Amino acid sequence: MATNDNGVAAVLYAASNADIKVGNNQKIRIQQSSNYPFEEAIRFVIGTNGKTIDFPFYLRIPAWAKQAQIKINGKTEKVESGAKYIRIDRKWKDNDQVELSLPMSIVLNTWTANKNAVSIQRGPLTYALKIKENYVQKDSKASAIGDSKWQETADPTKWPSYEILPASDWNYGLVQNQLTAPDQLKVVKRAWPKDAFPFEADAVPISIMVKAKKLMVGK
Repeated sequence: MATNDNGVAAVLYAASNADIKVGNNQKIRIQQSSNYPFEEAIRFVIGTNGKTIDFPFYLRIPAWAKQAQIKINGKTEKVESGAKYIRIDRKWKDNDQVELSLPMSIVLNTWTANKNAVSIQRGPLTYALKIKENYVQKDSKASAIGDSKWQETADPTKWPSYEILPASDWNYGLVQNQLTAPDQLKVVKRAWPKDAFPFEADAVPISIMVKAKKLMVGK
């Protein structure tokens, strides 16, 4: 995003390239590489087309990140505690590099309005029990929601809808002693999926191991 001091702010983190005008209407490119939110490090390469360009570069610090760290060309810089943004104001050269590290700790959230249920969060992600899924195909016309309608010439069979039902037990609760020291829970990291799509349940590159007890569900 553009800033009112002719700089640029990185407010969302994902692998990307951005062509931007900064300073005195000068063109730059920022290349961002990261597997965030599955990893803590976010790397930026500043392209200035061989020039030296003076502009401020802002990096957003999420509220959950308590000890953000930053390196500029490999040199660690101080980050003020509680900062919501880091402002780097310098004369940038071609291929200058910035690395932002957002250490992720495990915390428990208690939902008092939901009978004191708890959820486990690490960094920006909330974790859930892995449940096997059973996809049951449904009539796409019958399952249309609300005022949604099919065009008269459309063939709903080419656009199937599914009801996803649990195919494994889901009624588990965390064992009480797991709640006293969430930072001691085991984080398991796996290789990044070859297709670079980490959102499938069987491909997710990070998980948390906990002890749980099966609960009896009343009829």
